[in-house]
Amino acid sequence: MIAERVILAGNEENDVKRILTEAGIEFAVCEDADTAVKLAQTGAAILIFADDYPNVPLSMDAKLLERAAKKNVRIFVEFPETIPGVQVAAPRHVTFERGVIASRGFTPRLEPMQIVMLQDCTFIPVNDLPSHMVLAKVAGYDNAVYGLTDTEVYPLLFTHPTENILIATTQFSRFIRARFAPADAWEAVWNMILGWLLPGEKIPDLTWTSVVRPAYLPNTTLAPEAENKAIVKGTEWFYQTNIFMDPSWRKIYDDEARDWQMNGDPVPNHLDWPHGNGECGALEGLRSNIRRDGSQEMSWWVRNDCNAEIIGALAFSGTVNRQERYLQTARNLDQFVYQESILSQGDRAREDSPEFGLIGWNDVARYSEDLNGFGVYYGDDNARGLLAGMAANSILDSAKTRERLIQCLLANFRTTSPTGFRRHRIDTPDLVKNGWQYYFETPFTNYSPHYQSYLWACYLRAYEQTKYAPLLERSLAAITAMMETYPNKWHWTNGIQQERARMLLPLAWLYRVTGSDEHLKWLHLMADELLAYQTECGGIREALGDTANGKYHAPQNNSEYGTTEAPLIQADGDPVCDWLYTANFAFLGLHEAAAATGDSKMQAAVDKMAELLCRIQAKSESHPELDGAWFRAFDMKRWDYWGSAADIGWGPWCVESGWTQGWILMVLAFRKLNTTLWDTWNNQVPAEAFEKIRKQMGLPE
Repeated sequence: MIAERVILAGNEENDVKRILTEAGIEFAVCEDADTAVKLAQTGAAILIFADDYPNVPLSMDAKLLERAAKKNVRIFVEFPETIPGVQVAAPRHVTFERGVIASRGFTPRLEPMQIVMLQDCTFIPVNDLPSHMVLAKVAGYDNAVYGLTDTEVYPLLFTHPTENILIATTQFSRFIRARFAPADAWEAVWNMILGWLLPGEKIPDLTWTSVVRPAYLPNTTLAPEAENKAIVKGTEWFYQTNIFMDPSWRKIYDDEARDWQMNGDPVPNHLDWPHGNGECGALEGLRSNIRRDGSQEMSWWVRNDCNAEIIGALAFSGTVNRQERYLQTARNLDQFVYQESILSQGDRAREDSPEFGLIGWNDVARYSEDLNGFGVYYGDDNARGLLAGMAANSILDSAKTRERLIQCLLANFRTTSPTGFRRHRIDTPDLVKNGWQYYFETPFTNYSPHYQSYLWACYLRAYEQTKYAPLLERSLAAITAMMETYPNKWHWTNGIQQERARMLLPLAWLYRVTGSDEHLKWLHLMADELLAYQTECGGIREALGDTANGKYHAPQNNSEYGTTEAPLIQADGDPVCDWLYTANFAFLGLHEAAAATGDSKMQAAVDKMAELLCRIQAKSESHPELDGAWFRAFDMKRWDYWGSAADIGWGPWCVESGWTQGWILMVLAFRKLNTTLWDTWNNQVPAEAFEKIRKQMGLPE
């Protein structure tokens, strides 16, 4: 199309060559910039690439640039070591900075203050210059909502004062492989760059296939076997990402991983290490940060809740697909978590200990200065472990695991207050000091479904099998208080939607237990409130509650960005679906609610969510460790993985092995098996065994 007018200087294969070829733009390739300038005809365009990024900035020859100017050649250069007439500092790596559009050079596709993401970016700081794009730590979803006046700003893309050089202070040429986001914004960026290089030429729209993308487009007709295919791909993800620890690297985990976690040190890519079979546990999942090769770091915790949820996913996927490998891995993990690991052993296995029966949070020794990870007891984590563990045991049928889970249920119950609320976290020092009776006898309230609701579901399901009245009495008292104070007194964690989603399960099971019209009314209220935000594609938009009641609210200024956990949205209306905190649990809760009530509206909502999950499951040929995953954030308007990256631990591109992957797979499997989580608990809490453990734990009749 534009013959002999575009010259690329550099040895490395990069993404610019790909997009030019796909757009039909002809180009020549030279090994170095000097040769490119010699070859260039008057009015040509040269793109000079930093092949040794990020280790060595590109060397620029001022005389070469002068020769190019005499030929009226326009040049794009990236990551330069020096820039004539511009003050340049040593390269540095971004911390929380994101790209921000700073000029009208991209209109109408991109407006000033729009945010873009440059993953794993090393850049050259330069003095303040008028720029098309800058790097800055800014709050916002799509746009820097608080502007740039109160944050440090670094030029990222600017025109040199000589006007024939366009300079990027970082590497732009690996934008596809490094998964710069969102994809539609980077199409506009490269259209602008090529348009600047070739003034007067019509530049075709640039498009490409992302290396990690949703499996299907929004309007693609899904085959009947789509859900089963999603189950298989989602289960294989556990193996492809090497999430099961092998004995050969358990020592690395014990000796080094805790330092990686606490200090933010680089985590090695362990995909080529020996693959485990579940006997040493499973890692937590993938962090949100994306490396420049498009890979992601692993989160090196071995957690009770995540492992239990993986056990559930493997057990039910193995049953659906008749895969003995999945079932055997589930058995191995089950043995590890409940019989061998410090999560269940030590003081947690001693009858005379106030910790007896509880299951620890993670098995990293001394995860902080003064406490072990296995001496931390989150009620919501123990509850999800119970829900998944009991469900899986309906398939694995381990008497020892069943007993251990009943102990865990009653250990949580005996640290639940008379009002039915439990402190969201109890640590070993406090539990040893106070004794379990203090928590059982002292009134306490905490109007947070995120931390409370799934324990109520466990108690209700156990009550239905044992008729142990205190389980129902305390759960009903707490649920009643929750519904009477909705929404004004509810405490929300990352948004109000996740609290609604978490309440669905206990309300559905309460209705199963009581058959009460009032409880059915509560269930419909909560489902209606949640589904008011369901979009046509099936996703459920996030929403913020009253800021005064929020634990992790959206950043209130630029300086708050990246300092704590945070929602994926900056404001209500941002079109993102959260598969870590909300939609995954809504999928479970709505499935259980539809089964409990026979409500067609709820069932239709579940069907739409299942179809969406099949469509947005990650697909990647170049990153098999990401193929089959479900990322936390999905922008339903863009049809892309995007959201505010303000969360310091679990941003838009994280994959949580248990909370996300585990529950999505379990519910999809329940659908294939025509069952429910409620049904899987049948006979898992036999009255005789329950009574024996109740006495053992000192609980009243």
